[in-house]
Amino acid sequence: MPFVLGGMEARVSASIGLAFTASCGGAESLLANADIAMYHAKAAGKNRYAIFEPQMQDVLHERLRLEADIGRALIEQEFFLEYQPSSIWGHGACWAWRPWSVGGIPGPGC
Repeated sequence: MPFVLGGMEARVSASIGLAFTASCGGAESLLANADIAMYHAKAAGKNRYAIFEPQMQDVLHERLRLEADIGRALIEQEFFLEYQPSSIWGHGACWAWRPWSVGGIPGPGC
């Protein structure tokens, strides 16, 4: 619901992450898990909440790994342009990624 602040209309939304613990994981671990859940809620849209589940941490670690791999790939120049002369629409091209560890990942539309 909007409210007036300094003569201007303002709106507030909240994304909430919840985490519970039955063990003595410590406050730092509990806050980190709540933070992960909050970002999961934000990704689902505004005004949402999420309860921490262990697989959320796995998704976060996979994303961080992928971001690091892409950063390294930019430095190592592992991205390349792939031409597609026999495309149904005539000639085309797309970006592809050939990381040495995976053997190549085609770009979108390839």
